[in-house]
Amino acid sequence: MAAGTKTASGGDPLKEMLWAARGAFATAAIFSFFVNALILVMPVYMFSLFDRVLGGGGNQFTLTFLALFALSALLIQAVIDIARTYLFVRVSSWIAHQIGRKIFALSLRNATARGSRRDTELLSRMDSLRNFLAGEQIFMVMDLPWVPLFLAFLFFLQFWIGVAATTIAVFILFLALANKWATGPVREVGLAAMGESNRKAEVSLRNADVIEAMGMGARVGRRWEQDNDVALDRLAIFTRRMGLMAAVGKTMQFGSMMAIMTVCAILIIHPDTNLSRGAMMASVILVGRVLMPVQFLVTGWAPINEAIGDYKALSAALRQAAARTPAQQETPPAPQGELKVEGLNFHPPSAPEPVLKDIDFSLKPGESLGIVGPSASGKSTLARLLVGLDRPSAGSVKLDGSHLHEWPSVDLGAHIGYLPQDVELFGGTVRDNIARQADDWTSERILDAARLANVDTMVKFMPQGYQTVVGNGGTLLSGGQMQRVGLARALYGDVKLVVLDEPNANLDAHGEEALAAAIEELKRRGVTVVLILHRPNILKVLDYVMVLVDGKIQRIGPREEMLPILGGGGGSKQPDDRAINVVTSPANA
Repeated sequence: MAAGTKTASGGDPLKEMLWAARGAFATAAIFSFFVNALILVMPVYMFSLFDRVLGGGGNQFTLTFLALFALSALLIQAVIDIARTYLFVRVSSWIAHQIGRKIFALSLRNATARGSRRDTELLSRMDSLRNFLAGEQIFMVMDLPWVPLFLAFLFFLQFWIGVAATTIAVFILFLALANKWATGPVREVGLAAMGESNRKAEVSLRNADVIEAMGMGARVGRRWEQDNDVALDRLAIFTRRMGLMAAVGKTMQFGSMMAIMTVCAILIIHPDTNLSRGAMMASVILVGRVLMPVQFLVTGWAPINEAIGDYKALSAALRQAAARTPAQQETPPAPQGELKVEGLNFHPPSAPEPVLKDIDFSLKPGESLGIVGPSASGKSTLARLLVGLDRPSAGSVKLDGSHLHEWPSVDLGAHIGYLPQDVELFGGTVRDNIARQADDWTSERILDAARLANVDTMVKFMPQGYQTVVGNGGTLLSGGQMQRVGLARALYGDVKLVVLDEPNANLDAHGEEALAAAIEELKRRGVTVVLILHRPNILKVLDYVMVLVDGKIQRIGPREEMLPILGGGGGSKQPDDRAINVVTSPANA
């Protein structure tokens, strides 16, 4: 952007987009002027028809000329109106294209920070604003500034007609403000209540199997019905008020025409004014056109208000993103895999207590660590911090001496493999998912990751092999297949740090043996490996073991020292969950 653009926009990225499109908006304003100016053709035609043709003896030539002139003007108006429509569609698409990737990146960041996989609010707002800019509402808004042009023409026809039309317009504007005050707050409350009801319904539908299997359907249905009734009651208030305002608006529409006709009738029969019947017809048509955009403010305030809210939300999000973006700096060199965690504390804003406290450990390239502990001990949260998804509240997580959260995510992600506890695949093929949706994939890398994750044999038996479609979220695959494809995705490419959260949760004995072999191979390649484990059968191939309890490290040490403590005896016998839960309980700390 040029310096003048930044000054005009005040540093607001969205405003910069609108400022960059100022030429298009200026052109649209010119189009709107001609569209509205040509609307005067019909009143002039009616005036001339009644006064010049019907009142002047029925001149056929004059009638033909007036009709051809009016038809030509209407055709020109239609062409300009179409051009204005195309212009707004193009501008709205251009703005959405310019900010679309930023909004998607912000949605990803928000979904990561809030732990929500359905955080599409910003994307929905962007789509809503684009629809507003490309829809009929924007034309009504752009027609509003030309209302004084029509009022001036009415004053030109007859002073008292202009006064009557202006009075009616002012009264309708007052109704529009009353509509905003009466419906705005109620609408927000109602939509919030309905949104909460829908979110609870989504949770119930995602757990439909559990609900049906345990006979919870009636109870869950009653609770949803209670929430839905509250939402419906609040939206009913909004709907009633909107209906009232719409009814008043329609009454005003017909009442205003009747009022103008009454004023015109008085002026026609009054001996001092002697208004013509042509002027009366022209006035009635013109007043209807004057009041159309003003009337829209009464009945169409909700979409305008929504568009304003969308603009403010998008603008605020983009400003915050710009403020959080660090200054351009050199990308650190490709890491070797040295992981160092110092004084790590993590306290989510919504949590009463820190989730992780005083975590310290380090791993050299090629070393591996298994993290065990009871449920809710902070294991998965630590995994998120180790791959840079969350920022530490205190302390640091460094890869080769560089803070993870300061490392550009695009560059860092190429060297990190991450398998979350809940694996979900993307729509597309097995190949697309293993290759992390990359366009520059190679068969060698895909096959290498697939063989490491013991996926290759499984894929060969699929109908289309690596071209097999997995469905949105991987719904066409079983839980075990999804986890193994997710593991191959984590191992794809030049990874130097691999963090796996319960990678053996859906694996059988053969799958666990293959996972152990993959870890051994990763270590041989110099990859640093961190495993979050609930079933500790993989501990035998790891170098170190950490026991995490209540967000603190209870014990950490080499595998040979930790296995006897955990109940494995250091031999081939593997510790079971009971042994870990007993040892890691606070009483045994």
